[in-house]
Formats: sequence, C-alpha cells, structure tokens
Amino acid sequence: MLNCSYYQDDILLDGNICDHQKPLRVNCAGYAVRDKEHGHSQVRRDYYLQLVDTGTMALGRENIPFSEGQFIIHSPNTEVSYVFNEDPLSYYWIHFTGRDVEQILNESGISCNRIYRISERGMHKVTQVFQSVFDEFMLRRPAYESMLSARCRELLVQLHRGAEEAEQGYLRHRFDGCIRFIHNNSSENISVAALAKQEMMSVSHFRALFREAFGCSPYEYLMKVRLSKASSYLLESNMRIGEIAALCGFSDQLYFSRLFSKRYGISPSVYRQKYR
Repeated sequence: MLNCSYYQDDILLDGNICDHQKPLRVNCAGYAVRDKEHGHSQVRRDYYLQLVDTGTMALGRENIPFSEGQFIIHSPNTEVSYVFNEDPLSYYWIHFTGRDVEQILNESGISCNRIYRISERGMHKVTQVFQSVFDEFMLRRPAYESMLSARCRELLVQLHRGAEEAEQGYLRHRFDGCIRFIHNNSSENISVAALAKQEMMSVSHFRALFREAFGCSPYEYLMKVRLSKASSYLLESNMRIGEIAALCGFSDQLYFSRLFSKRYGISPSVYRQKYR
C-alpha cells in the first residue's frame, strides 16, 4: 500500500483539533510508509491511534518495541515520540476527538497509552475498516462526516475483538496438548487434577486459565466432547443408547440422557429418530 493521508479540512490540513461539541469526530487518517531512519515527537490535542502493518518502531523515552500487529491509542495532551531505523516500516493511523470518546473507548474495552496485539483475522478486518475510512475521505459523499464517525466506532470495536482473539488464541495454544489428550481419552475417567498436573499447574490456576481460554470449565469441555461423540454414534450406528453412553464414558445411562437433553434440547432417542 502507498503512503497516503486524508484530512477533514483538506485545504489547511489542520488535523490537530479538540472538538467537544460533537460526540465523535475523525480529524484525519492515513497510511505511513517509512524507509529512512527517523525520529518524531509531538503533543496533540486529540486521540492518536497507530497500528503497525510491517516493521518495528520504538515508542517513548524507554524505546519500547512496537511492531507488526500491534496498536496503541495515545491520549490527548501527552507527548508522543517514536523512532525507527532504515528498515522498512508501515503503519495505519487515525486522529479523532469528541465529547463521547472516553465513554466509547470504555465500551470498546480499550485503554489509552497501552500496547495491544491483535489476531491475524482481526488485522484483516481492521484494515478493511481503515480502507472504508479512506474511501469516505476521498469520495466525500453526503453526510460523510457522520459515516467517518461510525467507521471510527467500528474500528475501535474490531480492534478490541482482535486483541481478545489474540489473547484467547495464545491461551488456547497453550492447552493444545491437554485438548488432544481429552479428545483421545474422552471415554476414560479423566480428572481435572491429572490435567492440571500434565500442564504443571495448580488445579485452581488450571481451571481459571482453561475457562478464560475456552469459556467453560475442563469438566464441561469433557462433557461436550463426550456428547458430541455420542451424537455421532446415534446417527451412524445401531448400538443401543446404553451401549453408546458406556462407550462415551458415561456409567449411568439416565445421567447421560439428562445431559444430552440439556445440550441438544431433545432426548437421545428422539435425536436419533429426527436426524438419522
């Protein structure tokens, strides 16, 4: 992508505006391509979002690494400084202001002056929103200012989702071995303590991280795996329901039927009749 920049005021090119009259106003946006060593420092009156596309820069006096797939929103009236060497660097940027920005950021789950990393899928969606922002600036169709505000809101939501996906993806990857073990041994008597020991964690810490990664407890995940396998057996075999329950790790057929009905909304026998 080529270097580009767009401004609400395309004559004066004054994008450093603090506007508390509007809920949200996009001052300017663009895509920066840098291939020479450079340093920059400024204090702005608006919010400044940077999202690195390729390369690495160093932020602030501490020279904090800020690289591909990461973003930050600098708060107004704070010094923003960064340096980068001659290695290729490119990043998306947007400046915005408004009386509701703080509330919008809180609703979006994003804090200012903090570096986030987003997922690959999140990056794809965010760059699409940036392109729509650029289109609004270029085409300037009726009510484009309102559309820019809406696109900026969408951008913040997609950034938050991408950051959540990246964090969740990291945790999920950490449990790859555990998940394979559960799927391969779902019919066995698997204890949470044994799974925690396998991951070299305490039981409480394992439960907490597992729930954060998958949205359920290890036991609930195991039940989902067992019930999923049971649903396949119901459709693909002529085994009795009691046999299927035992094969999938349930010693009590009534308990199996109760869990199955709770998950699928119908009993195992009705499920077999309806979907087979």
